[in-house]
Amino acid sequence: MHRRVVRRLVAITIGAAVAASLAQPGVASANGEDDRAGHPSRGDVAASVRCSGRGRRGTGPVLLVHGTGSNAAESWSTSFQPVLVADGFAVCTVDIPGREVGDMQLSADWVAVAIEVVADRFDRRVDVIGHSQGGVLPRLAIRLHPDVAERIDDLVLMAGTQHGTAVAAPLCASGCAVAVLQQAVGSKLLTALNSPHELWGRGVSYTTVRSTTDETVFPQDTSKLAGASNIAAQDVCPGRETSHIGLLYDTVAYAAAVDALTHRGPARVERLPSSLCASPTEPGMDPSAIGPAGAAAFAAVVAAPPVTVEPPVRICRERDHDRDDG
Repeated sequence: MHRRVVRRLVAITIGAAVAASLAQPGVASANGEDDRAGHPSRGDVAASVRCSGRGRRGTGPVLLVHGTGSNAAESWSTSFQPVLVADGFAVCTVDIPGREVGDMQLSADWVAVAIEVVADRFDRRVDVIGHSQGGVLPRLAIRLHPDVAERIDDLVLMAGTQHGTAVAAPLCASGCAVAVLQQAVGSKLLTALNSPHELWGRGVSYTTVRSTTDETVFPQDTSKLAGASNIAAQDVCPGRETSHIGLLYDTVAYAAAVDALTHRGPARVERLPSSLCASPTEPGMDPSAIGPAGAAAFAAVVAAPPVTVEPPVRICRERDHDRDDG
């Protein structure tokens, strides 16, 4: 296959992206201290957070975290966001600088502060739903800033590149966006994040949602996390074909997320009815946006300066807070 075609295919499917510079702004840590000088203030992060909806009794606010090469509007405005609001949830989105193409650790800093901003705004623990790289960043945020776990109730991690994706290899053969390199199978960052275990944060409930026909996260089971409730759309609807971006519009994915948000602990596949298979998409969603979202990701990835070496990994084992599931 021609190299340009390979780059286009991988770029669209991995949603890896952006533009001007890999010098993505960092953020203050969740406890208010800067890891490095020059990070944006809490006010900068707060300005990137937008909330709507009044919230259901007994549930906290929901923070939606987009994936590589995307932004909040492209990922959520025609998928989960309007339906969650219609279903009575308070919903917040966050735009991560540089379309999330830079160092994932800096993106995770941003997410950590966004979680605190939303928790303070609503005076409640936050439920976080993330897609693709956005399904990894909340875990990384907890690993880098352990105290932020106290502000989180549920994590619903959709099509997350938890153990990397083999699809990154063709793109990174001669250099790629730094966040794509960090999401390659065997990357130093993911290896550190997943060691010595995979679930971080006391009291945080973990649900992963994936599609066995995901063309971007491959093998698809790399989205699973040991110890989490791991649900595939095909567990409920055998034979369903749902793409990587399409999972944002999938009835099973949405139902699994709501199940986690409205029950104690993670989502449970046995609570998801077979009636979800009657339609592939939730009413109120607009899957026609899938194509434009892929095109936007492609446009961003071809503009991203390529790198061949990962940034230094900031995870420090001595800072880890082990889970206490007992």
